[in-house]
Amino acid sequence: VIHRDVKPENVLVSKSGIVKLCDFGFARNLCGPGDAYTDYVATRWYRAPELLVGDVAYGKEVDIWAVGCLFAEMMTGEPLFPGDSDIDQLFLIAQCLGRLAKRHLSIMARNSAFRGFQYPKSRHGSSQSTGSSKFKFPEQQSRNRSGSKVSVFSVMFPSWPDDAVFLLTLCLDPEPSSRPTCSALLRLPYFTRDNFPTR
Repeated sequence: VIHRDVKPENVLVSKSGIVKLCDFGFARNLCGPGDAYTDYVATRWYRAPELLVGDVAYGKEVDIWAVGCLFAEMMTGEPLFPGDSDIDQLFLIAQCLGRLAKRHLSIMARNSAFRGFQYPKSRHGSSQSTGSSKFKFPEQQSRNRSGSKVSVFSVMFPSWPDDAVFLLTLCLDPEPSSRPTCSALLRLPYFTRDNFPTR
């Protein structure tokens, strides 16, 4: 099942700490590879890039993207990508993460809604989005002193534990096939360290 509308308003937490997802109005059973689904689903701020460009061959990865957006919002108290329109939403994502997956760039090029769309020249703020993101997006990949790549999120959120940055980086991968499954997410150190499941 794809929920297709994961957002804060659809997450319920009981007094005893049990978390449940609600509002399955957009939910769909996955039929098989290559099946087409409606692309106009999910609340904009939590929509995966594939939905924003009009890709109709998507899967559970759209929910993983939304979980990443929700996770960032829970950690910071602010939405990560609060776009004013679908184009502005893509602009914010591009400012933060760089270019979309090749497949999505191709779909976007054929979609008349994106005629004239250009990626931001800089992710440092010289090209400003019309959105109201409270975050300054650094270069897509910075390098640490040893020369290895550092996630954009470790630069944006230096006080976060490494496990939290790793979880967010995996969820918000522009390439859907690189995003983890739900069961793989639950096996990440963020959820397994410090007896997290029993807290």
